[in-house]
Amino acid sequence: MSASHAITTMGTVKLPRMFVLLIFAALLGAACGVAFSAPKRNRTLFQSLSVTGELRTGQPLTAALAYQQYLPIEIDVRCEVRQSKKLIKPIGQMKVPAYPNGSPTVTPFPGNISYDFTIDKAGDYFVECYTPSDKDNAIRYPFSVD
Repeated sequence: MSASHAITTMGTVKLPRMFVLLIFAALLGAACGVAFSAPKRNRTLFQSLSVTGELRTGQPLTAALAYQQYLPIEIDVRCEVRQSKKLIKPIGQMKVPAYPNGSPTVTPFPGNISYDFTIDKAGDYFVECYTPSDKDNAIRYPFSVD
């Protein structure tokens, strides 16, 4: 038998050396965290939410929401101020325009929404923005007012 046709013996099973090397390389790649698939894309509508202004009762505050639209449908967005589970006040609602020819694989179109509001009593609050059609699609920003 020639050197180019060498056989490796593993117990009673005879495997070509190239096959053994291929298996070894695949196992080594898996152990090193090498992935042979496309990376997952993060496809969330809401990117960030903040509250700015002087955090005192009666002072003007602004909730700023950044989003990325990638779907070919209009999306309703609502923002509210809450204290624990209690609704304190709705602060705004808008429809994010549809992205023409949008799909989960396109580059998303960024946008911003901001709403002005005030808080009348000191305490711990949060602004929550969500889509009414899927309340699990939400973002929160906690803040305290003196």
